[in-house]
Amino acid sequence: MTEKLNRPSYDELPLLEGTSLRTAWGQYGETDELGAVNLLTAERVRAAAHSVVTGERFSEVAKVYATMPNITDDRLDSFFPQGSSQWDALAHFAHPTKGFYNGFTMADVLDRGKVGIHNPAVKGIVGRGLLADVARYLERPGNAAGP
Repeated sequence: MTEKLNRPSYDELPLLEGTSLRTAWGQYGETDELGAVNLLTAERVRAAAHSVVTGERFSEVAKVYATMPNITDDRLDSFFPQGSSQWDALAHFAHPTKGFYNGFTMADVLDRGKVGIHNPAVKGIVGRGLLADVARYLERPGNAAGP
């Protein structure tokens, strides 16, 4: 896919009001809850994985909870997604005075389900990936752990 994304560089991002921090808040709209996941359109999914026919996605639902002030985490059953895939929600970590992504509050996250990982999961998060069978590779003769 050769499509050029019209996105600002880090230095072109606006400062978060009252701070010296650059922010992508508002880049996809003031009420957006997906951030750059908005870029994972069905067209990009098909281009990234030629075997995908429809671009259809399937979701998993996770429970979001507060761990400390300004920090949330999520779990799916007893599985913690950050222990394997590291998909953080936009509500994973908040600015101490400005809130989560796009200014959402802890109450927005916990009581109203805003900017949690379940929001992009509704459509699914699909893009290119690589699964490396490191154990099998290392078992081959001539590799680091091979016989």
